[in-house]
Amino acid sequence: MPPEVSSIYLFCDPCPGQNKNWTMLWILHYFIHQKKRFRYVHLTFPIRRHSYMECDRDMVLINQKLTIETPSGWHEHFEDARKTHSPFNVITVDSRMLLDVEQHIKNVYVVTCPVKTQPLREVIFCVDPPRLMQYREAGMAHLAAHS
Repeated sequence: MPPEVSSIYLFCDPCPGQNKNWTMLWILHYFIHQKKRFRYVHLTFPIRRHSYMECDRDMVLINQKLTIETPSGWHEHFEDARKTHSPFNVITVDSRMLLDVEQHIKNVYVVTCPVKTQPLREVIFCVDPPRLMQYREAGMAHLAAHS
């Protein structure tokens, strides 16, 4: 992402085990207040079964019932899932490309999320004030100051 990008708007699957977790909120806050990479992040969780997001349409192409036992087998399956009209670009990831986010920032943030993430529909972080996380549940907005 070019360095001149200072605001990002993210739309994420509302699954609490994937994106709607405390680690995701940690890292977004960290990018704004510790790394000073962004000035504003707006995270939106569309209502389940109503998003029609491109990633949902892509998942239909993946046969999740296959018995594949190796990473190379999944790599091949993803590459073969869509050969025409914008084929998937599959990148092999090794451990040197990953960061243990929880280990990296656990000394900066509290371990337990101070709000329930399941009902969240939107979360906003901005440069000022630094300890404020704005969030909206279904129809209700909140301001929460957390360290």
